[in-house]
Amino acid sequence: MAWEAVRNFAGLSPEGWKAIGEQEETHELQHQLAQAVLVRMRLSCLNGARHRRRLRHFLHDWAPLQPMCDACDEALQAKGLLERGVQPLGAWALGQTLDAMSLYLRLGFELDLFSPCEFQMTYWYLDCICGMRLQLHEASQRSAHTQMLAVEEKAPKKANKKKAKPTKPPMAGGAATRAELQLVVVRRDLCRALALLIAALRQ
Repeated sequence: MAWEAVRNFAGLSPEGWKAIGEQEETHELQHQLAQAVLVRMRLSCLNGARHRRRLRHFLHDWAPLQPMCDACDEALQAKGLLERGVQPLGAWALGQTLDAMSLYLRLGFELDLFSPCEFQMTYWYLDCICGMRLQLHEASQRSAHTQMLAVEEKAPKKANKKKAKPTKPPMAGGAATRAELQLVVVRRDLCRALALLIAALRQ
C-alpha cells in the first residue's frame, strides 16, 4: 500500500515502478515505509490530545526515513532507473512530513493550546508549510514529465506503423491528492490572511 502510494504521488508508470520495486536497494525501504504508514494510520484513531502528543514522537521517528529515501533515489538514478533530479521516494517522504507538521499545528488550535500572542507566528508557519507542500507537488509534476520523456526516448521505435497517438502527460497524485491540494491552497490563503490581519490590528 505504501509503495503504491509513492508511485501515485510521483506520477510514475506502473511498469517502471515495478522494476524499481524489484531492486535490492528498495526491499528494506519498502518494509520501513510500510511500518511507518501503519503507525501513522493508528495515530488517526486516537483522540485529538493523544494524537498530537504522539504525532510529535512520530515526526522524530520518521526523520531518519528522509535520508534513506534520498539515498535510495540516488542509487536508482545511478542505475539509470530514474532520471537525474527525479526523486519520488524523497519527495513522498517530505510530503508526509509536511502533512504531519501541518496537522500538529492545526490540532494545537483545536485543543486551544496556543495563547493569543502565538497566533500570528503559528499562522505564518502554517502558511509556509502549505506553500512548501504546493511547491513539492509542482516539482513532482515536473519530475513525472521528465521521467516519462526519458522512458519514451529509450523505448525502441517501431517502423511501418501508423502514427501513434500523443501520450497524455502524467499526473502526480490521484484525484484524492488533487482535492487535498485544493484544501491546502485554501488553508494557505486563510492562514496568510489571518497572519496579516493580526499584524495590522497590532499596529
